[in-house]
Amino acid sequence: MFGSTTTTSTTRGKVFVTEGDAWVGFYAAYSLIKQGQFTKVLVGVRKDRRRDSDLIQQLESMGAEIVEYDPTSATGNWAQHLAGVTSMVLVPIHDVNKMAEYSINVLKAADREQACKHLVLWSCLGAGLVQGGPAGGQKDEAIFRQFYEIEQAVRGCQQLDQWVTLRLGFLMQQFFALSNVMQNRGLFPLTSKTGKLAPVNLKDIGHATATLLADPNTIKKHHGQTLILTGTHAVSGPQLVEIANQTLDAQIQFQEVSVDQMREILGKNDKVDEADLCIFMGYLCLLKANKLDVVTKDLTNLIGREPADIKTFFKENRDSFRPHRSHMDARVLREVARSQ
Repeated sequence: MFGSTTTTSTTRGKVFVTEGDAWVGFYAAYSLIKQGQFTKVLVGVRKDRRRDSDLIQQLESMGAEIVEYDPTSATGNWAQHLAGVTSMVLVPIHDVNKMAEYSINVLKAADREQACKHLVLWSCLGAGLVQGGPAGGQKDEAIFRQFYEIEQAVRGCQQLDQWVTLRLGFLMQQFFALSNVMQNRGLFPLTSKTGKLAPVNLKDIGHATATLLADPNTIKKHHGQTLILTGTHAVSGPQLVEIANQTLDAQIQFQEVSVDQMREILGKNDKVDEADLCIFMGYLCLLKANKLDVVTKDLTNLIGREPADIKTFFKENRDSFRPHRSHMDARVLREVARSQ
């Protein structure tokens, strides 16, 4: 599926990655395995989500040790799960209503483990954009307040030597939620025609995370910092469609939709995790409010090169986005009809 693993010297002990069955957790674990700097990569997954997870099966085949955990409990078997773990990548627990509570349970367990000295939190750009807002606010933005609560809990840890918070920008992989409507209807819907975003590839964020944890000097340099990881350019919806059409040799059309319309579109995609859907909708609310045009060099500085661009992403995932031929033929016929 992803090719063979890379073998290098192992010097950094054990690392624990939460939520390996979610694609964000998967990419974190995948990158650490490929890097090869840890003697063991442990991947946490809730028991009821393990059996049907292709992502967990892939990580296991690559050599990860799968740990069935219960993040709803602050006690449980954490001493056993985290014994000897030196580093953790905390991907917030995928639960729409109790993300903060369950993630902080895991965090407290890591803080109690004497061997665990380094932590990287995968937060999101939205946490910084809603932190000053009221406790209520937009329903779709409430998820970001939970991310911010987790960030604050990390700052309160007593035993960790070094920690870094990574606020992830709008992820290119979130566009997979639109693959059905792109392929079946030839449409690319977003909540704003003029709002811009700077898509970032999870592969590069995984690379940045592995880089932080591989070298003690690197994480020490960034200790206590909140880094914002984005793509290199902010683009609008119509510009994204132009790039997609050039890359996919397609005639996809941009469609500006309301938040409720987008929720209905995404609700028809049963492959989208509930928490991922909530985060995606939160970002689309921020896009509509013109709050996503943030571009930083933090990711470039971490990985030592320019991050992958959206054109490369569409090219690599052509089969997931290119409209079926019947829809393209229909568009051609409509174009001919208009010219007659």
